[in-house]
Amino acid sequence: METMSLVEAWNELNKINIEIEFLETEIAKSNNISSSKLKEILVQCSISNNDKFINSLVSNDRRTSKLDSLYISQKNYEKYIRNKIKISKLTEPIICVAFLKEYYLKKDNKRMSYEDIAKEMGYSVRQVKRYYSEYKGKTPSDNSWTK
Repeated sequence: METMSLVEAWNELNKINIEIEFLETEIAKSNNISSSKLKEILVQCSISNNDKFINSLVSNDRRTSKLDSLYISQKNYEKYIRNKIKISKLTEPIICVAFLKEYYLKKDNKRMSYEDIAKEMGYSVRQVKRYYSEYKGKTPSDNSWTK
């Protein structure tokens, strides 16, 4: 299996998230419920649940099975990205810092700060800033400018 980069995996995850959002909106509109209520129903729903509405929603709408497979793909990509970051911390810290700074979003959909990245990577804030500056080409990797 060919491995993909962090950015490629992130782009795939974003495509899946957009498709999930679209399907959730479509299903919610066709069943006359709010998108947040639909997500709550689908996440908490089980096969053994006896609620007629949930059973009819799941059994009569082919989109719910597609949505379910998208949820699984979403979790798989999130896990892949987390594992790729763990590996990259040791082998390619500059790339990992750059990815976390430019692409990765926290749970509140905000970009990670240098402090957040330092905590995630196990580095100091100064070291994270140095790696990010090196990624941006602001300092030479051999630090010859200090000699």
